Amino acid sequence: MKTQNTPADHSDILFTHIVNTLVDLAKHEGTLMTFEGLLRNGIEVDEGMMDSMLGVSQDSAAQCVVQLRDCGAITSPAVYEMVTHVEQLAMRLAPDWWKQIVPWSVQPLRYYQEEARAKRERFIVCQRERQYPFNVYVTGQVEYPEDDPIYGTYGFVE
Repeated sequence: MKTQNTPADHSDILFTHIVNTLVDLAKHEGTLMTFEGLLRNGIEVDEGMMDSMLGVSQDSAAQCVVQLRDCGAITSPAVYEMVTHVEQLAMRLAPDWWKQIVPWSVQPLRYYQEEARAKRERFIVCQRERQYPFNVYVTGQVEYPEDDPIYGTYGFVE
């Protein structure tokens, strides 16, 4: 059983990130398919909502694709198919928004499989570094001592 003080394993970090991102991308894919169906039937879609799904919000479809590529997760035919389908939908609905976040086009699956190992290792290193505790040393004097209710709450290095 892991506690808050026990760092996660490499596989835990990567697997959790990939699964969460794939779930988000699947939700976005469904929303994009809905938008496309509505537009095909001549029903207007709220442009602000569509824009947020395509690239403005942090959890957008474009961000999901970038995250999957950055962590080396586009390696199976199923994930590749979802990524290419989302790209096709986004390019039909709002290509400018998509290209702002994803300036590259989706490459063949073999390309992602070849780069996956290096990307996974880099992702794991970055995530592990975030788990390390750190200290910040501040030098100088408190400019407004009355704003520091517990005077000396930070250390001095001389």
